[in-house]
Amino acid sequence: MGACEPDPELNMGWFSEPSKRTMLVHTRAYGYYMGREPVIDRQERYSELNLITHYAPSKTFYVKVTDSAGKPVPNARVEYRLYNYAEFYPLARSFTTADGKTSMTCGLGDLMIWASKDGAFGYKKISVGKTEVVEITLKKSVKQGVTENLDIIPPRKPEPQAASEKGQELNQKRWKQEDSIRKAYMKTFRDSAWVKDFAIRNGISHDSTLSIFKKAEGNWNEMAMFIRNCPSPLRPAALALLYTLSDKDIRDVSAEILQDHMHHLSIRPGIMGNPAEKAFYFNNIASPRIGNEMIRSWRPALKKAFTCKNISGSDQGMSLLIRWIKDSIRIDSFANNHSRAPLSPIGVLELRVSDPRSRDIIFVAVCRSLGLAARLEPATQEPEYFSKGKWVTIKWENIAKAVTEKGMLHLIPGNPNIEARYTQHFTLSRLDKGRPFLYEFPEGQKLSEFPDRTELEEGTYLLTTGNRLSDGGVLSSITFFDITKGQVSDVIVNVREPRLSFTALPGIHPKDFSFGIPGKNEVISGSAITGSSGTIFIWTAPLEEPSRHVLVDIPPFKEQMDKWKGNLVFLLKDEKQPGIPDPATIAALPAKSKFLTDKDNRLMGWLEGSLSRKLNGNLPVVIYADPGGKAWLISEGYTIGIGEMLVKVMK
Repeated sequence: MGACEPDPELNMGWFSEPSKRTMLVHTRAYGYYMGREPVIDRQERYSELNLITHYAPSKTFYVKVTDSAGKPVPNARVEYRLYNYAEFYPLARSFTTADGKTSMTCGLGDLMIWASKDGAFGYKKISVGKTEVVEITLKKSVKQGVTENLDIIPPRKPEPQAASEKGQELNQKRWKQEDSIRKAYMKTFRDSAWVKDFAIRNGISHDSTLSIFKKAEGNWNEMAMFIRNCPSPLRPAALALLYTLSDKDIRDVSAEILQDHMHHLSIRPGIMGNPAEKAFYFNNIASPRIGNEMIRSWRPALKKAFTCKNISGSDQGMSLLIRWIKDSIRIDSFANNHSRAPLSPIGVLELRVSDPRSRDIIFVAVCRSLGLAARLEPATQEPEYFSKGKWVTIKWENIAKAVTEKGMLHLIPGNPNIEARYTQHFTLSRLDKGRPFLYEFPEGQKLSEFPDRTELEEGTYLLTTGNRLSDGGVLSSITFFDITKGQVSDVIVNVREPRLSFTALPGIHPKDFSFGIPGKNEVISGSAITGSSGTIFIWTAPLEEPSRHVLVDIPPFKEQMDKWKGNLVFLLKDEKQPGIPDPATIAALPAKSKFLTDKDNRLMGWLEGSLSRKLNGNLPVVIYADPGGKAWLISEGYTIGIGEMLVKVMK
């Protein structure tokens, strides 16, 4: 029916073109589903349905799994993995029948098929459109240090769907109305002058407070209430507590919940004057944020329930808590899968039933309620407690072996032309029982920001790299390596660099076209916007998706783009289009960015004539014109990684 923003016609939405290129569309129906759609996964409380045939061209293919002797492997786990955020993410799974076979229906792009059983595994990259049967042999080991290049090709782009002119006109009126409502609401947010006055009246740092209120947006009143209700000597600690939360937490959490957590803390005198102690205490004891659960009040109930159980920070004290959780909480891996969200610690305490993730969270919550440092390890998300100056990992399957053997990883840049970032260009996964599990290092962290040595558990690991192309394809690679106790493993992160290949256009001279300034009755010549290194034109509808996506994708590359000696010109569709983005969005863009109108749509008309097809219904459209008059079509429609792509063009 639509997505993100209303569209002129039903079942259109800004995703109309991307949805026709998708590899899988799935949803969950509660209960035992008896309809016509294929069921990917059937559980007691829900059924996962495969809806791909409703949206995109698709095909059913078969997977045959055998052992090293060529015999069929029954009940092997088969995962259908799609490259996404620099990993091969499992879209769905199925299990082989007695003859070692299973099947899947997907879109017509490339997938990695990963099969595993009893620690043995095998994989193969396939093109769904060209595959009838894929055969995979399970093995217990794999060659170490060998890099395998994988070119990932997405489904073909369909012709863009265009709405009627009347529908577009009516929709623009709705956008204007929505935009006015949004801007009116945003005017209620507190500005820097108000925050400065608030900070002075409450005796707290202005700079620290300003950052919190900027993140809070419409939730500013809850932040103000929380800070005001704290006794004056505790207000700096209240700010420290808020700094442990994510931007989204700040926009969502209530003052009541924050006050409850703050009230049950025992802040040692002098800790606020020691930056290292302060950071450790607030991140690992005081913070109400543990994993991806909803933030709730849990300290008083957990403290009351566990104070009398002789739980302490020693290994012996922790073993009592671990044993209690093992004996008192029944693990059900599927009961909570329909919601995909962890239970709250109080919910687990009352129900005595938990999924594994929620069990890990209550362990950390109990520790923190008793004033003991605990966390989910940032990379592995395994529960840990702090003892004798180091973090101890909990192994629920083998309590006796809480401390695992570890080695060191040294990541080495392999391509000086690309500043590799985690989840954008590479990821690390640890193999467990033949399946890769992603390490959750900070999203976007630069390779140069990783420590010289990263401590990891012993075992086999998988390095995945990828570089997104303009058509949605990926130049990927995978490398297996081992981490061995007490040794350093050197691993090269080589992000493959593509040759830039864009659609060449006829000669273009921007001076031959004219442009308007939004909100002003002025016309300027194209010669006034031509940079010495050329001009990038982006036809956009700033209030619509996916044009909004481009405005978010470009700012992370502002520093590199500001060094370029060309201009970045955002062209509005026409004079009637709703206004340009808010000042904060514009400030985040490269300094030479300009918002203009394509006068009489002449430049777009030239472009459509050159390509012999309509583009206006498939924004954003990006072209580059060099100073010599040559031009190329860079992208059209929804494109992932447009910011990085433009940096490559500029280079």
